[in-house]
Amino acid sequence: MAQSQSGKKLMNMVYGLGAAVVIIGALFKIMHWPFGDEMLIHWSCYRSRSICCFCL
Repeated sequence: MAQSQSGKKLMNMVYGLGAAVVIIGALFKIMHWPFGDEMLIHWSCYRSRSICCFCL
């Protein structure tokens, strides 16, 4: 999928979005704000899937 220029750009954007939300989830967890656990779990799974798709 990531062979074309637009495919590479899309995958980089998806990967970056996942990383940003995981960092925000870590902030929520450190500050003991609500939903920190859920953000880390769900977006870590999302990021893992996007990494797998990126590598294929």
